[in-house]
Amino acid sequence: MGLFDSIKKAANFITGNSADVRIYLNPDVDTKINGSLPLVIKVRVKDSEINMNHLYLKVRASEYVDVSKVEYEMEDGELERDVETIRKSTETYKNSYEVTGMQTLEANTEYTFEYDCPIPHNVPLTYRGVHARHEWEFYAGVDCAGNDPDSGWNAIEIR
Repeated sequence: MGLFDSIKKAANFITGNSADVRIYLNPDVDTKINGSLPLVIKVRVKDSEINMNHLYLKVRASEYVDVSKVEYEMEDGELERDVETIRKSTETYKNSYEVTGMQTLEANTEYTFEYDCPIPHNVPLTYRGVHARHEWEFYAGVDCAGNDPDSGWNAIEIR
């Protein structure tokens, strides 16, 4: 291993840039089935192998409400209208799961993991109304030494 390889490996350790992680709904299924959502997680390892402790999945659902507050007042004999948008949100669900356990991910290789994510029956699915919306977000990460490579939060529509 040369000097630049060592520097690149150290940088990947610090930044979590040793792999690209993507998460999406299984394209063969576009709805939740029997209380679970079929997800696909792809991990593309870059130029150094990764000793993965486990692959994890974080799930959160939130409701967002936007309401307009309108106030009228007389100023200098003219009617003034002031509109203010009030935004509120609340987390309706949050959980994390272990998708797979410890393994070595070889350099320059793409791995595909399928996971049926439990979706509780008492939490609303995705919806968008006039003043409110409910969204689901998913986050996959590779637990390893250094900064974990991850997908970031991804909104997935659940019908």
